[in-house]
Amino acid sequence: TDRKTGKVSEQDAIISAGPMGGVIVQTAQGYEALGCSGLPERMLYPRVPTDLSPRPTLSVIATSARSARVTLQLTYLAEGFDWAANYVADMQDDGRHLDLMAWLTVANGGVTGFADARLSVIAGQPNKQRRKAQPRPTGGPLSLRCWPMDITSTHPQWELFPIDMPQAEAMMDSAQEIVLTARRVPAPMMAAPPPPPPPPPPPPPEDVGDLNLYRVPVTVDVAAKGQKQVALLRQPDVLVERLYAATIDYRDGNGRSRPMTLRLRLQNRKADGLGLAMPSGRVALFETVDGRRLLAGETDIGDKAEGERVDYDIAQSADVRIMAVIGGQSAKARRWTLTLTNARPFDATAEILIPHDIAPRPMQMERRGNSWVWRAIIPANGQVSYSYDQKLR
Repeated sequence: TDRKTGKVSEQDAIISAGPMGGVIVQTAQGYEALGCSGLPERMLYPRVPTDLSPRPTLSVIATSARSARVTLQLTYLAEGFDWAANYVADMQDDGRHLDLMAWLTVANGGVTGFADARLSVIAGQPNKQRRKAQPRPTGGPLSLRCWPMDITSTHPQWELFPIDMPQAEAMMDSAQEIVLTARRVPAPMMAAPPPPPPPPPPPPPEDVGDLNLYRVPVTVDVAAKGQKQVALLRQPDVLVERLYAATIDYRDGNGRSRPMTLRLRLQNRKADGLGLAMPSGRVALFETVDGRRLLAGETDIGDKAEGERVDYDIAQSADVRIMAVIGGQSAKARRWTLTLTNARPFDATAEILIPHDIAPRPMQMERRGNSWVWRAIIPANGQVSYSYDQKLR
């Protein structure tokens, strides 16, 4: 369609897919965005292929030494997918066990949906190589021009014709008295349908090199631009340790008290009710108080292999606190005194990470990386102290 005269003409063109579902047409006159002129426009093709599909189709040419009917499995990398693990931990009444469940949430950011798909995810940190810099196009700038669309000032205001309303007297003359009588008819009682069967338990993860593969035991529907959530793992009666943790850093030593962190520790081993690879994700901890299930806290964890320690740092405790004081310092050592206080009516287990070179070397402490771990039991409504010398280099 000519922009000036509005005359329709036919000419050869190259059609390309444009952004946001648009179409770009390249003719002898230049580039044009089809469908935005406001004038009659259409595409004319000399012929249509017999095997043309209305949906995007991937064609594969296979070479075989003999003719046969075979089933091919096509594997390719698809973009726009992501997944995350979300854990739900319910603390039991004894305070020493919890029921752990994990949900797998898959997000499909593409425009293609998958029905009855066999879903598998890989947990871990794959080694990804950076792509080389792609050559930049050397063509000239592409300028797309469209006819302006109508706005409110393009046309004069429409006149609204008055609506003839009937007179009130005429409506009253035609009014009649209507009497309704009704009674409640009892609905027949029907048996409730049986509950659906529970989903099958998820299989254990499989090893893929240094990564872990999780297979969903049932087929799922992953809609386009949508999400799907399925059960990833379900582990009841997992042994858990409740403790209060803190780390000594450069800001300590001024004698100020600060709260310690409430930490729940799980040992990822079969003897404690776990013993499986756990992908990174967010954990929500629930506790039952007076018969009500309440959210106690949320935290994030990293990828945990079998045999590793799993720590859930839930919240800061105002009742269990730590105070560090520097008593003196020489050219070779600095004197530290750590005091832990407990305002709760029961004993509390504390774990303090000391990133100092302690002299003399403590024999009863655990070495964790470059730090020492001081574990202590703080009596109810009491306190406990520990003094050591930091070796200065």
